[in-house]
Amino acid sequence: MARILDETEGFIKIVIDNSTGTICGASIIGPRATELIGIVSCAVQSRMPLQQFKTTIIPHPSLSEAIIETVR
Repeated sequence: MARILDETEGFIKIVIDNSTGTICGASIIGPRATELIGIVSCAVQSRMPLQQFKTTIIPHPSLSEAIIETVR
């Protein structure tokens, strides 16, 4: 999807608390990063377990798919 925007570089890092299995935060660099971080922000705020986050339904095709692919 990023190639559609003529962007070929970017970075997504999801931070997980290994003791609880919950998502603590993320770093996103690339096209529309400010839109993508909202998905992770909701997961952090709700203390979502990684296993639940992995099964979150994300629109296809979209840049936000990259977030779920990062944790799979």
